[in-house]
Amino acid sequence: MTKSENKKDWWRVLKKGDLVDVVSPASSITKNELAKIKLFLEENGLRARFYLDHELLLTKKQSHNFSSFLAKKRFEQLHFALTNKESQAIWCVRGGYGSADLIALLQETKKIAQTKLFIGFSDITSLGIFLQQKWNWKIIYGPMLNQLAFDKVTAQSKKSILDFIFGKKIELKYRLEVKNSAKKIEGEVVGGCLSVIASQFATSNQLDFENKILFLEDIDESGEKIDRYFCQFVQNMLRAKSYPSAILLGNYCFGMTIKKKQNVALAIKKLSERLQENKIDIAVFEEKTKCLGHAKNMMPLVIGARAIIVENSLVQSF
Repeated sequence: MTKSENKKDWWRVLKKGDLVDVVSPASSITKNELAKIKLFLEENGLRARFYLDHELLLTKKQSHNFSSFLAKKRFEQLHFALTNKESQAIWCVRGGYGSADLIALLQETKKIAQTKLFIGFSDITSLGIFLQQKWNWKIIYGPMLNQLAFDKVTAQSKKSILDFIFGKKIELKYRLEVKNSAKKIEGEVVGGCLSVIASQFATSNQLDFENKILFLEDIDESGEKIDRYFCQFVQNMLRAKSYPSAILLGNYCFGMTIKKKQNVALAIKKLSERLQENKIDIAVFEEKTKCLGHAKNMMPLVIGARAIIVENSLVQSF
């Protein structure tokens, strides 16, 4: 894998003064949150723009995570961010719930070539699947603006994402623990939030993971539910005779009790056993420091870009 393979068409290093389109395709944003996000971006040398802010801002935070605005309006905001030529990046405010509502509207839209960075994770996974599979976009699976502006991630996490988008860091490297067998693997990284991906099965937005490095992570899911999702993935592999080249597990245990962590560990163990029982030869890896996915120390990973897994490390170079 050469650096140019991952830089082709999409890679853009941000510079001071660049414009960022702030979008809320899932759960909504309050006026206070937007003010803090604008301040965060400005303090780091970037300009913030929130299209349709007069229509898509809450006066105060709600007690639930359902999106408060029509999909049509959230799509209008996202479409503006995807198509305008002024901004250099699209950065999601948060995940939560609701981004899947926009898939049908995206499917009616003419393909848009990627000319800017796109940053988002969690519920944004549904959009990431579409953008990566249908339009060949690369998605930076990293901290979102609400986390950064309100110090919900560590200083190291902030530095990592900023260094990456400003081009100060051109290699992402993570230590892995091998769960079954070890071998050198090279391929495109796909995936994201486990429960969101599972919700897209049997739809037009189903994830294609054949011969790819399948990345999976999640939050607030019990060991039993994770085991159920893993079982669903294996059944889909067997039914379609379509298999990833490797499975990369991120963090599942953010904020969990010791007992719940033990159940998650059991679900991961059962995944390897289930693959072996069905004679599916796929290497399973777990990132050691729990920094991929929902985590206080979250680090970026690029979905749709190539990676190498070798000597118990995953590497993406740009």
